[in-house]
Amino acid sequence: MNQPLDPFAISLNGIHLIEASAGTGKTYTLTTLFIRLLLEKQLRVDEILVVTFTEAATKELRERIRRRLHEVLRTFEEQTSSDKELCKFLQSYPNHQEIIKLLIEALHNFDESAIFTIHGFCLRVLRDHAFESGVLFDTKLISDQSDFLQEIVGDFWRQHFYQASPLFVNYALENGYDTPDSLLAVLGNGQYLGKSFLKIIPQLDVINVSETTFLDIFAQTQQFWQVNAADIETLLLADTHLNANKYRKTSIPQWCQTLTSYFNQAIPSMNLPEKFEQFTTQKLANSVKKGKTPPQHLFFDLCEKFLTQQQIVENGFYEHLLALKYKLFTVVKNALMLKKQQFNVQSYDDLLLNVGRALSTENLLAQRLYHRYPVALIDEFQDTDPVQYQIFKQIYAHNPTLFFIGDPKQAIYSFRGADIFTYMSAHRHANQQHTLTINHRSEEKLLRAINILFTQVERPFIFADIPYPLATAIPKSQLRLENQQFSPLTIWFVSRAQAELDLNKPIPKKLAEKSIPLAVAYEIARLLTLAQRRQAFIGNRPLTAGDIAILVDTNDRARFMQKTLTSLNIPSVLYSRENLFNSPEIAEIAKILMAVAQPQDESLMKAALATEIVGWTSSDLYEMSNDQKIDTWKKQLYKFQKYHTLWQNIGFMQMFRTLLTEQQVSERLLRYPDGERRLTNVLHAAEILHQAIVHDNLSIDGLNTWLMQQRLQAQTEVDDERQLRLESDDQRIKIITIHKSKGLEYPIVFCPFIWEGRLRTEKSQQFTFHDAEGNVTLDLGSPLQETHRQQALLEELAEKLRLFYVAITRAQYRCYLVWGAFRDAATSALAHLLYSHLNSEFEQADDEILWKTLHTLTLQSDESLQVMLLPTEKTAYQRSFESDMPLRAREFTRIINTEWHVSSFTALTAAAHAEVAERPDYDEWLAIRPTTPVVSARKTIFDFPQGAKAGVFVHAVFEHLDFLQPQQEVIKQQLNRFGYDEAEWLEVLSDFITAVLTTPLDPRQPALNLEQIWREVRLNEWEFYYPLRRITAAGLQTVLAQHHAGFADLTALETSTRLEFAPVRGFMRGFIDMIFQYQGRFYLVDYKSNFLGTTPAAYHRDSLRAVMTRENYFLQYLIYTVALHRYLGTRLPNYRYKQHFGGIFYLFVRGMNPKWGTDYGIYRDLPAANLIAELSDYFSPI
Repeated sequence: MNQPLDPFAISLNGIHLIEASAGTGKTYTLTTLFIRLLLEKQLRVDEILVVTFTEAATKELRERIRRRLHEVLRTFEEQTSSDKELCKFLQSYPNHQEIIKLLIEALHNFDESAIFTIHGFCLRVLRDHAFESGVLFDTKLISDQSDFLQEIVGDFWRQHFYQASPLFVNYALENGYDTPDSLLAVLGNGQYLGKSFLKIIPQLDVINVSETTFLDIFAQTQQFWQVNAADIETLLLADTHLNANKYRKTSIPQWCQTLTSYFNQAIPSMNLPEKFEQFTTQKLANSVKKGKTPPQHLFFDLCEKFLTQQQIVENGFYEHLLALKYKLFTVVKNALMLKKQQFNVQSYDDLLLNVGRALSTENLLAQRLYHRYPVALIDEFQDTDPVQYQIFKQIYAHNPTLFFIGDPKQAIYSFRGADIFTYMSAHRHANQQHTLTINHRSEEKLLRAINILFTQVERPFIFADIPYPLATAIPKSQLRLENQQFSPLTIWFVSRAQAELDLNKPIPKKLAEKSIPLAVAYEIARLLTLAQRRQAFIGNRPLTAGDIAILVDTNDRARFMQKTLTSLNIPSVLYSRENLFNSPEIAEIAKILMAVAQPQDESLMKAALATEIVGWTSSDLYEMSNDQKIDTWKKQLYKFQKYHTLWQNIGFMQMFRTLLTEQQVSERLLRYPDGERRLTNVLHAAEILHQAIVHDNLSIDGLNTWLMQQRLQAQTEVDDERQLRLESDDQRIKIITIHKSKGLEYPIVFCPFIWEGRLRTEKSQQFTFHDAEGNVTLDLGSPLQETHRQQALLEELAEKLRLFYVAITRAQYRCYLVWGAFRDAATSALAHLLYSHLNSEFEQADDEILWKTLHTLTLQSDESLQVMLLPTEKTAYQRSFESDMPLRAREFTRIINTEWHVSSFTALTAAAHAEVAERPDYDEWLAIRPTTPVVSARKTIFDFPQGAKAGVFVHAVFEHLDFLQPQQEVIKQQLNRFGYDEAEWLEVLSDFITAVLTTPLDPRQPALNLEQIWREVRLNEWEFYYPLRRITAAGLQTVLAQHHAGFADLTALETSTRLEFAPVRGFMRGFIDMIFQYQGRFYLVDYKSNFLGTTPAAYHRDSLRAVMTRENYFLQYLIYTVALHRYLGTRLPNYRYKQHFGGIFYLFVRGMNPKWGTDYGIYRDLPAANLIAELSDYFSPI
């Protein structure tokens, strides 16, 4: 028996199951328990495991707990609070100073808190315990495994259908198994995979079905009919003994015609003509008048035998197909596992399965996790499944402190794998059960009306383990309409008379879907008009459009509802889980991108221009054939050629932005009533396409192919990234599906389609249900399938009831329901709650009976519920725009802190107050004016082009080159990549590379050159960040001046006095060309391709000193050295700068040659240890 819960009194030991009905403060309870665990058990924030089921919920929960910690801390510091709940903390914990200390520590460490989604928690377990779980450290997580599935199922299809008999293939095709996608549907498009708890029936072995006898009899019967068809037809027409009602003279010729069509087939179909049995001996014998003999013919005997054999073969094929389906699950499971191992990836389901498997085989893992997380709070537990529940049962098998928090009445995500039966099992096994009974959301009278609806039957949610606890409301502000009180729950009744139908016929859905949205729209128009007249208030503020929500069951109905509102000039916003790739805008963008990819193709150009995004009409396109308009057409051709060039040379996003601007897309789309929706989709699509290009390195044609594939796959479940984004929702009616509304609340709620009772399972070939032991079972077509279907229908109806509960409990002040004798309404939630006494007679019940039941509810409700006919009055609504209000820009009064940003060497040495983004240093500046080149017959490296492009090229060559075995192929690839003539420069660069690699770097170590550096001991293009506290030019100059002895060059030190930059804090960022290890020391290398002259003297150390000083490169290598010093300190045991850091080499590569020695082309230094230590401390203490 559940007990009312006081979060301050509940024991912090044992297994607790807390049922939190809608609006009863589930999150408040969870945050209170979290803080109690911190204060009473003195746990750290990273020792309390908090698990919920979505990323959004995790983020919200994290912020709610953090905010509550701040509020409790402030309460203890100020010794008072206006919040009564916060005051309970003061009363519960007398040692205030100790509590303050614990709260401050918790807030300081809150970023380490263990608040995860269930998948995030499992991912953490697998990475932290890779050896116990057997999962590799670098296993990649994938959200979509459809490519693997399609490949595996395609192989299965080819193996089992290409080689099958024509007769079986024909049977499979006739039953809808015509493509590999039909087998994917058997797998639920992957939904049924990764569910170790799923039981599949029937479990059949693949069998060979004998077809010989059937084919022989078919051939005989076929031949006999083709010869004797006319005689047989005449015989039947002339016979006077047959029952005239069973063998009508007008029907016999039609039956014979269908038989002729059937026997004209080369391969017989298992689907016999509808009246084939009429030609069998047995049927004829049973259809004659009493005492008469049936017509006799050998063909009738053949038909009897053929029908018998057809049934035998069809049953065999049915079982064979079932066996293939069952085998499909095993094959896909094993092949998918191998594919994932091959590519070192895992899916979200794999996270759960791998953790569950590791816990079941490794007892030590459960102990470690228990000691790591002594307490767990599992939020939204009604959305769990057997694997997730088993994970927590195994971790907390001994001396547990475990809280399961959820509401079984809101378990509405079975399509995602949530299993309400798992919750019910946990409910039975929890040793302490509690209920939250105070509703903080809904107004008192509305809550009373909801209670009445759900207390009309003994089991409102069908299952005994899901009761309906009565909740009580707390006083809150009121909704006032025309200064009158009203019944907060309104049921609109649609009578058959209103629908102009016969009194015993159900109301068609199409009629309902047309009239109900209009009634809702006109009622909203009435409410908003009252608000404009200041006759509709919530508390002391006027009602607005943003206070109203319409909850629907499907996306199609949501779109139609929005279309209806738009027709009445009522602003709305659609919250949807629809896939962006199903939107019309994506289809149009696909046409535009095809035209950009092939701008010379005029047909593609016209298709792109005719889209609503670009906006040309058919008249515009027709006029292009006019010679006077040919210039306009040529301009468009030029624009699309320009877009192609932009995409090819600069990138997709630059091209797309240019197209949007030049084609005035924003201005055009915003003219449509749903313009914000359209423009939001276009901009969202641009982001997704850009991400695909970057992630998969797609070319122009590659992106078009990728986009086509995404549109084909868009029917499957969509991830969050590809859901339609919201356009602006400010002061608009919110249209949202019931599933998506869970966890939200709205002052006024309309539920116009709550009468829908269609059950998908009723006609499904396969479905899931729970057997007598509570196991989730997928029935592919067992002999008991119809019995199992009744259980599945019951479970589906139970979920409809939970959906209804979620919908009606979103309302705070008023809720509208629609009811009537609609088709399929007999299996709706309201029919179960209010009309279960009618059983199967519901659809025959007249409106008077239905109305009488509703009227009885109003008498019980104490004016909290009213019933009325669906209103038909029309209310015109004129949206107010505050046009008389003068418009002016809002004044900015806050102070922007310009000091905090990511800084770099480039930023510090640029002009004061300038912010320059740090990039890899590819020699964009010339240090000194180069000497006049000496003309020689043979080109050398001095003749190689100069500038940034050449710098990038040189860096790319050294990055990809194997120093021990330099290959010309690398040089060739980079020459072609950067557009340099291979024939002109390959030999020059090969000699140049050899010279650089073989030049000694340090006279004290003659053997040290780049040729000695293996790939394994070098790190290329190393990007770093480290924290930067507030630094100033003067402060940096002071640090450098104090360590003048640490400089190899005092001239460079003097240059530091000329540094100017604005104070800065945040992060230091940079790129180091190469780090290498040699004889136990680490060295820092920076390549410089600057052209300084054509003689060795231009690259002498004395000349390089001038370059280093002028460009402040000394500061650059100090910043780099600090980065490497900090990095090595965290990676090397017993790291010492003097022992492990070897120095820096600035390689001016054009001037390096072993013939010239170590004084040419190389600037080296080893900054003093105390300088680096103090500089590191000045930047930010470690």
